[in-house]
Amino acid sequence: MDAGVAGRGHPEVHQRRVEIYLDSCSVRGVLETIHPRVSDHLASEGDTLTLLAARVVTRDGTQLARGTSTLIHKPVILFVVDLSSTGGYPGFRVERMQREVMLNVGSIWLRGRAHLPIGADLANFVSGSMARFMPITDATVIGAQAVEPRTVLVNRDQLRCMIVE
Repeated sequence: MDAGVAGRGHPEVHQRRVEIYLDSCSVRGVLETIHPRVSDHLASEGDTLTLLAARVVTRDGTQLARGTSTLIHKPVILFVVDLSSTGGYPGFRVERMQREVMLNVGSIWLRGRAHLPIGADLANFVSGSMARFMPITDATVIGAQAVEPRTVLVNRDQLRCMIVE
């Protein structure tokens, strides 16, 4: 389905390429959603999401599946990388406060910029008074080979430690 298909009262469906990290594997595929942003889809009701044309790879690099439909339970997601992201969506810019952070999510350490609503603090995110998934921009995995920094959405339920720099 095209990212811009809509009509006759049906909502527009967007296709977003994402990679989802779980404790034991990563799942890369296409998320079809009526929401314009991946973060909006993650914040929507329901605890399950489906990736199409998915590839599942364990932490040691073993490929378990390719080209499958894969259902994932949202509460166990460590973080989500929006591979479709090109730096924002027109009309959806929200003024946010940025903080440099290091995060331990599962067994992975990330470094990047947390984006919080003006007036909010990181304690609100950790305590659960904000959305489950928090955007971290310019994120890199500490100790991994150099890759292009990306925007990731970190699941606060899987957050073990946060260092504010």
